[in-house]
Amino acid sequence: AHRAVVFDDQILFWGGRGVAGEINSMDVYDILQGTWSIGNAGGSPRADHAGVRVGDLYVIWGGVVQQSILNNVDIYNLRTGVWSQGISGGRHRFGHTGIGFDGLVYFWGGLQEAILNSLDVYDPGSDSWIEGDGGGTARTQHTAVENQGRVYFFGGSVDGKILTNHEVYSIPGSTSLSATQIAL
Repeated sequence: AHRAVVFDDQILFWGGRGVAGEINSMDVYDILQGTWSIGNAGGSPRADHAGVRVGDLYVIWGGVVQQSILNNVDIYNLRTGVWSQGISGGRHRFGHTGIGFDGLVYFWGGLQEAILNSLDVYDPGSDSWIEGDGGGTARTQHTAVENQGRVYFFGGSVDGKILTNHEVYSIPGSTSLSATQIAL
């Protein structure tokens, strides 16, 4: 699976799988013109990764390439079109999700040897990692969004069972999600 972010009336689609395996190409859809173009390829080829916009940066982390689970970070500057690498860190995982909040990127869940409910936090400003506290239902292939300091996890699967529940957590500090579920 590839990932996408929105920037300046464009949607940038990056990575995923092609005919020959994992890719690092970028396709750009211009929302106003309704046209497609080829963007700047770069970063490590991968699929089942997370891609998160933080300010002018598109932070891409984790995933798989040729059945190897990754923990390296690629950063695309949306303003300049330049690729760079961040420091590798966090627990290797794929099928996870990520959200940006207050300049940090929170990666949660996914799969390693088992399905995870752990949290890794990346700070692109200092290029550093913190292994944070997790919580909630371990899941993979889910989605998450942040709104006003709360993270909403939806769907996914665990042990081959499709999850239809959702969980909502607050972000009390830079290294944790509140272990107490917030009722909707």
